[in-house]
Amino acid sequence: MSRSPRLLTHLALEVFHRPEATLVQGLVYLLQTHPALIRPFSLCAFHEMSERVACVQAEKAAEIGRPDMTATDKDGERVFYVEAKLGATPTAHQEDGYPGPVFWIVPARRVREFESLVTRQRRGEPASNVSSWSDVFSALERAAASFADSGALEDLAQLRALAQEVDRVGFSPFTAAELDPRSGNVIESLLGIVDDVVRGVVDDDDGLQLGTRISAQTHAGCRATRGDAVFDVTVCWWRWARDGDSPLWVYPYRSDHSASDAWLWSDRWPRSVRERIPPRRGASVWPAVPLIVRPDAAREALVTSLQCELAALIRAIGSAA
Repeated sequence: MSRSPRLLTHLALEVFHRPEATLVQGLVYLLQTHPALIRPFSLCAFHEMSERVACVQAEKAAEIGRPDMTATDKDGERVFYVEAKLGATPTAHQEDGYPGPVFWIVPARRVREFESLVTRQRRGEPASNVSSWSDVFSALERAAASFADSGALEDLAQLRALAQEVDRVGFSPFTAAELDPRSGNVIESLLGIVDDVVRGVVDDDDGLQLGTRISAQTHAGCRATRGDAVFDVTVCWWRWARDGDSPLWVYPYRSDHSASDAWLWSDRWPRSVRERIPPRRGASVWPAVPLIVRPDAAREALVTSLQCELAALIRAIGSAA
């Protein structure tokens, strides 16, 4: 199922292009607007110092060498520092460490990386600590639910959606399993299946013609056409990573279409097709429909089911011409 991006995620990624700063400011706003969440946040960071924390505030971004946030006691004295990361690497100053414990908040995929950093920085007690955005949000959500604070829960949902989106598409070091040659075989097999599916559908439909092969930065595959209607059937690794529904995607459009024209055309497609299209994320993103790749299916059975699905999709869209 496609995930509809929340407003905050859209603004941070598509408009302001500052997801990390948005998360920091959002978290500070949350803790200052809902002070009851300061204690559970501090418990995530340093259990033994949590009772001392009275305030969490953002530091001035323009000042080099300052952390993202600081937690202070009732007298304004620093209890610990907070550094929040998404895809950025630590600066040289951050790697050298601050004169006190640091609470690192990072994507789950980077926790091990920052645990190694904390180990190198360890200079006495209490040591610095690392947690994922997901674990921090879960702790705050449990606390907000216990307070029946619906406003805090709504704010947390927005922040979590942004962190999840950035985490999902960000880079993390490859595992040995991911670099196994069989991973390459998956892409090669999918491309072969796309060829067989498109050729089979074209052979069974006198109105369809086999078009050119497609090779682009984000996808590759095969094209079928009917008049000025074009159906690009692709292995789309960008959609696969971003929307997660399937590795196989169909891009229907007319030969003279821009992305905006294609979206206008999609408004006339049957509802059963429109519901499968991920929401639009920018002016240059084209509408696309995922095909169902059934796990554990034999190749012949998979090709047959995909041919039936593609033919039905082309008929449905053709009826809205």
